[in-house]
Amino acid sequence: MVVKSMVSGLISVAIIAALVVIVPPAVQSHGEGMEFTNREFAGPYEVAIGTAPDPLAVGKVLISFVVIEMSSRTVVLGADINVTGRGPDARIPDIGPAPAFEDPTDPSFYDLNTSIDRKGEWTFDVSVSAEPGDGDAVFVLEVAESSAITGIITLVAVLVVVAAIGVALRMFLKEKGKGRRVKRRRKTA
Repeated sequence: MVVKSMVSGLISVAIIAALVVIVPPAVQSHGEGMEFTNREFAGPYEVAIGTAPDPLAVGKVLISFVVIEMSSRTVVLGADINVTGRGPDARIPDIGPAPAFEDPTDPSFYDLNTSIDRKGEWTFDVSVSAEPGDGDAVFVLEVAESSAITGIITLVAVLVVVAAIGVALRMFLKEKGKGRRVKRRRKTA
């Protein structure tokens, strides 16, 4: 009985660990150390940009903005931000124009969730509109090839979850079958 509960506990821990690896958290890493190192001026504003992953890689990305009014050095809330992105050698936009929305947990950040389909130098045009006026900024960011390690880790995590479910199912069926065994006596004449 002790072994059974210990195995069940280990299976539970394995499933939870696998889910933590498989299910990525919502990409809202502002409080988790997203760096806003690129800054550009846009009319009456200074616009800072941060990305996850950092540096940018091919695949799903989060591009986050902070808009600061230059005269008062305060963060601008309630701005309308539109982003257009062009990949290497692109004449027409690959992304947008797309709105960057206020983060519901911290409205000082404006987020754009999107996908980038190729590596190289990308140009992001950012238009800001708020009460102090309108402004435009241009950011040039390098996009790298995505890492194969992420795919390998995901595959291993999926295999761990499938194996844990299989072991748990086998144990369940084995326990269920124990109560059904009935010894029959042979009739003697």
